[in-house]
Amino acid sequence: MLNRSLRPLLLLVASLLLSACAGEKLELEVKAVMDGQPADQVTITVDGKDVGTTDANGLFSKAIRKKPGADVEVVASKEQPGYRIQPWKGTFLMKLPKSGAVDKYSFEAVLSAKRYVTVVATEQGAPVEGAVVKAGGKEAGTTDAKGEFIYEYKELPKGGIDLTVNKPGYATWRKTGQVEPGQRLDAALSKRVMVVVSALMEEYGQSGGIPGVSVSIDKKPAGKTDGKGLFTYSYDGEPGKKVSLALNAPGYIPESWKTTVTLEGEVREMRLP
Repeated sequence: MLNRSLRPLLLLVASLLLSACAGEKLELEVKAVMDGQPADQVTITVDGKDVGTTDANGLFSKAIRKKPGADVEVVASKEQPGYRIQPWKGTFLMKLPKSGAVDKYSFEAVLSAKRYVTVVATEQGAPVEGAVVKAGGKEAGTTDAKGEFIYEYKELPKGGIDLTVNKPGYATWRKTGQVEPGQRLDAALSKRVMVVVSALMEEYGQSGGIPGVSVSIDKKPAGKTDGKGLFTYSYDGEPGKKVSLALNAPGYIPESWKTTVTLEGEVREMRLP
């Protein structure tokens, strides 16, 4: 009889001990927001353990147990392609609830996010290291050994992105307009084309440069030859373009000279006439 009486009491004591070890019940509620909008699929962890994710409305609610007096850490984190999202962290002190009551702990987790695109600088398929990347005319960084640079942005201007990639000896690459977070931008660089024009005259068997000769490219004034009769033209556009090259030297024979030049290769030397 004594054993039969003690058994329920022992079970009750064991139940109370287990309840005390598990802690008191509380309701945890988290509202996750990113870029001012509800954020779904946000992982919620409590003291380092995953307890669930937010729904389509950015809401999470769950009953958990914690010991009164304990400091509880809540973390909201999210992973999304093309985004770098800073986790939100919050803490609260678990209070002893009134008998039979379940306290609610509510938080708004505001996640800070940045978008990014990867710029890949190459020249004939080979990576270009040390190329300067500028955004909106301001230097953002340089490409690494793989020719890559990750450009981060909070949001784009209304007109979209404005990126340039440049390195001495190469033509400038540019990208404007809209891009998608996580997009890889292939910045195919080409060697800068340099056209060197030499205006020469021969007198008494000796050659000399003609200074001040006017040089026009595609009927647009480009400059004049220097004291040695030299003029250098730098072209940063797509290689392979054909342009008309004209010289005007009043008082010399001939006074004018024209030809067509294909802008490709690193250096083109033109000796005129």
